[in-house]
Amino acid sequence: MKTVEVLAQRYTLNDVERSGVLRHLITEGELSGYGLVNAVTHYSQEIDDYDRATEFEALGGKLIELGTAEWKGLAEAI
Repeated sequence: MKTVEVLAQRYTLNDVERSGVLRHLITEGELSGYGLVNAVTHYSQEIDDYDRATEFEALGGKLIELGTAEWKGLAEAI
């Protein structure tokens, strides 16, 4: 939960978006970095605004490319 909060702060997700990503993370049950990426990209499919949905897809790509220190910063938020 804390990781998603940190993600929301770093990448400017609103409360609805944060809750949606968290819901997908929990529902999918993959509590790893790749699970977080999947939660972000799966949530993008629920967004009605095309531009915002595209931003979420791009965010998924950014997360995959994070360096070790950046991943560690997210993971240690737990």
